Amino acid sequence: MRSCVGVNDIASILRVSKNTVLSRKLRLGNQITRPFQNETGQEYELDEMRIVIGYKKFEAWITYAINRVTKEVIEFVVGVRTKNNIFRVTRQVLCLNSRKVYTDRLKM
Repeated sequence: MRSCVGVNDIASILRVSKNTVLSRKLRLGNQITRPFQNETGQEYELDEMRIVIGYKKFEAWITYAINRVTKEVIEFVVGVRTKNNIFRVTRQVLCLNSRKVYTDRLKM
């Protein structure tokens, strides 16, 4: 079983053009708003997820932090995998006076 589905696959499954799929993805992506959090003293998990579009034609990373109990997204950054992007997410979590932060100990 395939673990990822590309734009052409989505277009084929939905029986629409790939331009329709791309325009809908763009429209939905523009509707995403950054979460606002005012909680403190919680436990958070930081991780990253690799996104590949096409056959490695486009690669991006989503670096994110979630509340370990509620599973709510606290902060996220979409872009390249850099220390700066990881720091942006980490800084937001630390500003919440977190009780504990879990990571995969990524060394960059």
